[in-house]
Amino acid sequence: MKAELEAAAAEAQAVRDRIGPIRNVSADVLLRITGVQPGPGGGRISTVVADYELRNNQDGTTLARVRVSQQ
Repeated sequence: MKAELEAAAAEAQAVRDRIGPIRNVSADVLLRITGVQPGPGGGRISTVVADYELRNNQDGTTLARVRVSQQ
């Protein structure tokens, strides 16, 4: 599964500066389920991102905590 999150340019640059050249970062994402569609052999779950946290895996430092506004 692939996901893309958008951020303001200044916010994104601040996170890139904290990550540095080592890309050993993980993301914890809280999703809100908005719908479920059963289907043959599976189905689809629709979600929206409620918030996420980026963490440096080497030292456990939290790089960013973001609560996504629900418009």
